Amino acid sequence: MGAPPSASDAVSGGRRRPFVPPSVSGARCGKLTGFPKGPPITEPNPTAGRADRGRASGGRRSESGRPPIAVIGGSRASNPVLALAEAVGREIAASGSPLVCGGLGGVMEAACRGAEAAGGLTIGLLPGSDPREANPHVRVPLATGLGHFRNFLVVRAASGVIALPGAAGTLSEAAMARTLGRPLVALGEASAAAVPGARRAGSASEAVELVLRLAAAASSGAPEEDADSRQGGDGEDGRKPPRGAGG
Repeated sequence: MGAPPSASDAVSGGRRRPFVPPSVSGARCGKLTGFPKGPPITEPNPTAGRADRGRASGGRRSESGRPPIAVIGGSRASNPVLALAEAVGREIAASGSPLVCGGLGGVMEAACRGAEAAGGLTIGLLPGSDPREANPHVRVPLATGLGHFRNFLVVRAASGVIALPGAAGTLSEAAMARTLGRPLVALGEASAAAVPGARRAGSASEAVELVLRLAAAASSGAPEEDADSRQGGDGEDGRKPPRGAGG
């Protein structure tokens, strides 16, 4: 036997109706009524300040669809090297290309500072898991959590690489750039100049102009002048290394 009918059942002809409080009487129509309307809830945007700084700089923005140019170098550097890195950043922004780097200090921060001042887009691929580790001039911080393995991503994301003086990490990025077939331009006393296939430049403007020209040639399928360092890891005699050979 079922439960005896209640007073509300009697009113509805014996059919049960769900109880709906007056304050939410419109819930069955897909909306709530009777509540004061407040401001919309929005998620915080930790990079909003960086974007505002880029717009306020008055320079050319880098949303041109161009692939990024990577800048690699030491996390600690002398003042002349930092000034050179900043000039490279300005030249990259002036070209309309985004700048990608490791996102931390030293050469990376100086290059981002120059690009930001010229209105460029700066992307930082961070080794840690906290985007707040990025230097203040990185507009798009990407926390990879990969440690030094993020070096591969920096050069993989770029169409060309400009190397300034640095330590072993910089040298590893330069070598990976050539392994991937990315144009590599060494500036100043960069040890990356010793990597087979690297090209040298005497100034920031020359480095950016050269890396853009080499990247354009590579994207069109034109062979590089350095036959021993084409994509695929050719040997010094221009032949492919045996299958399974390390690089």
